[in-house]
Parts: sequence; structure tokens; C-alpha cells
Amino acid sequence: MIRYKASVKKDLKKLDPPDRIKVLDIIEDTLGRDPMAGKPLKGELHGCRRLAKGKISVVYTLDEEGVLILRVSFRRDVYR
Repeated sequence: MIRYKASVKKDLKKLDPPDRIKVLDIIEDTLGRDPMAGKPLKGELHGCRRLAKGKISVVYTLDEEGVLILRVSFRRDVYR
């Protein structure tokens, strides 16, 4: 099951509509099939994973309920 942190709505509103649709499709298709598809992160975000497609990155974590999307943003901004 894929869930979204409340702040992800704000992240998605910052994207252009075509990018928003693309990233939501990628999340649902890729992470829906394989939650381990993203790259593990290090440092402060240890335990989280990153799925990057084009100029947009998705930071998420896995828990007992499935995938929790924490942040969606442009690659340079996603870790702020």
C-alpha cells in the first residue's frame, strides 16, 4: 500500500501539471510493483530510499504498512 505524508501535497503543487502526473504514475507503477526499486540513502536519511526519474526525486520509507512517500521535489531540492 502506498501512503503519502501530508506535506507531499504541497510538494506536488509546486510541480508543473505534466510533471505531477508523471511522478504520480511512476510512484504508483514502480513502487506499487517493487517497493525496493529505489536507492538506499545514507547519512541523516539512513533508512529511507530515493527513486529518481528525470529531474524529479521521490524520497520514501518502508514500514509494516507498505510505502510512505516523504518528499517529492526536484533533485537538488529534495534533501532540504
